[in-house]
Amino acid sequence: MRAWIAAAALLPIPVAVAYFLFAPAGAVEGPGPVSRVAAGYLSDALKVLERNHVNRGSADWVELRALAMREADGAATPADTHKAIRAVLERLGEKHSQLYAPPPPRSPEPGADAPRKPLPEPQGRLIDGRFGHVAVTRFNGSREQGLPYAERLRAFIGEFDAAGACGWIVDVRGNGGGNIWPMLDGIGPLLGGSKVLSFDIAGDQVYDVFYRDGVAVQAGGWAPRAPSGPAALRNPEAPVAVLMDGGTASSGEGIVIALAGRSNVRTFGQPTANYVSVNNVFPLEDGAALAVTMGWNRDRTGRIYRTAINPDVTVGTEGEEPVATATAWLAEQPACRN
Repeated sequence: MRAWIAAAALLPIPVAVAYFLFAPAGAVEGPGPVSRVAAGYLSDALKVLERNHVNRGSADWVELRALAMREADGAATPADTHKAIRAVLERLGEKHSQLYAPPPPRSPEPGADAPRKPLPEPQGRLIDGRFGHVAVTRFNGSREQGLPYAERLRAFIGEFDAAGACGWIVDVRGNGGGNIWPMLDGIGPLLGGSKVLSFDIAGDQVYDVFYRDGVAVQAGGWAPRAPSGPAALRNPEAPVAVLMDGGTASSGEGIVIALAGRSNVRTFGQPTANYVSVNNVFPLEDGAALAVTMGWNRDRTGRIYRTAINPDVTVGTEGEEPVATATAWLAEQPACRN
């Protein structure tokens, strides 16, 4: 079975190790009449969890396999075991890991499928000719597919920097996650410094992420094509205000963490959704996908995040109130006093 290291949140496995992992199929023995196909599928899913889940070391896998077989009693198809997999995920006691059902089959008739609602695109504006405001929206897709997304953010930043922006607002309100890499690439000029965050994989290994030559890269990993647009600000130390709320989750929280520890940064809004863990997505044979929490995020100072992120300044998140509060803070910073 193949595991696609994608982007429920972050990508902690170095490319030198693999972007495709293979787990041999096996059988799960139990009391119920479970078909060979269903048993092999369930065994593969449990192996993914046993090898990768952040709580794998403290879990009783003999008991969890027995639980899975009880829940899968009578399963004839892979789909019949989904209930069992979800029962094991619940018992592991961590809310970010999920089993996603296969997408519905596409109709052979052109135009018969309901159109998918597009995700909001990144937005930007220059406030009072002084403050660049960029909304970092969620993104689902590969890093290559995310290049136009990253270039849209980079274009806003380049335009506002050229116009003389002295301070910045990075707005991740409502950003529920997805692939963090296009987000990091897009706001790269605002990240400052080199190392921006790290992935702590269940205390076993730590993988650092750097912003270099206009692109975010994992230590020891491959360097993808950098988005077009300026790779750095005229003033790399320009102040940055971060707006967040209860809809900021997963990779959205990762962006908050990537900016934490940078000089001249302050956060505004409400506590985040508490999906701060590092996840990878493992596709299953029937088209379902198993998102597995493998570890936790660290900011550039080494602080590990295991719970919701609280803002430096608590403020309402509706309308222009948080923006006004952020711009008032920016106006007080030395770079914006002139």
